[in-house]
Amino acid sequence: MIGGVGGSLVAVSGFISDLAAYMSFLGILVPPVGGVIIADYYLICKGGKGYEARNLNGVNWYAVASFVIASVLSYASSKLFPNFPFQIVGIISAAVFYVILGRKVSFETD
Repeated sequence: MIGGVGGSLVAVSGFISDLAAYMSFLGILVPPVGGVIIADYYLICKGGKGYEARNLNGVNWYAVASFVIASVLSYASSKLFPNFPFQIVGIISAAVFYVILGRKVSFETD
């Protein structure tokens, strides 16, 4: 439902009419999400071993913080180094920050 409302607002605003800017915007936001998912699955939980033992109630603020930091770094990279693929900066920095911050997440059993 939130995605539908967000998509409707983007469509009404006319932001999507400039396809290059829209794709750049997606390139800044989507790779950090992938970086967090990859780091959580492969580096924190060692390929899924431990997902069932995790006790994460509510929001994973380490993941949110890693996403925000990586998105800002990806945007800065796109402006400072326009010829370097900023999506790589986003995915790698999200994974690195999540590993650093995610090691502090409690993996206690219920």
